[in-house]
Amino acid sequence: MPTCYNSNIGNYLFSLEKNGEVLEIFRESVSRYVTWWTRMHMLMSQQANSSEELSKMYSAIIKGNVKWKWENLAIDFQEYADKVS
Repeated sequence: MPTCYNSNIGNYLFSLEKNGEVLEIFRESVSRYVTWWTRMHMLMSQQANSSEELSKMYSAIIKGNVKWKWENLAIDFQEYADKVS
């Protein structure tokens, strides 16, 4: 086998060994990204669920308030109608 060929194989082997380190760093980076993304997804889901629940509660309060105002208005109107007639 020619010397040049052996030299190239040595270079390729060295390159593959270095790529192993690079792949390990890449794997760690991807793992960190997945962990971060999962945490962000959980936080966003929690906030969305909380705001949806809050919106429902606020809507119920507003509906109750509007109903109370209309009932009082009906009572006031009845009292006014009784006074006028």
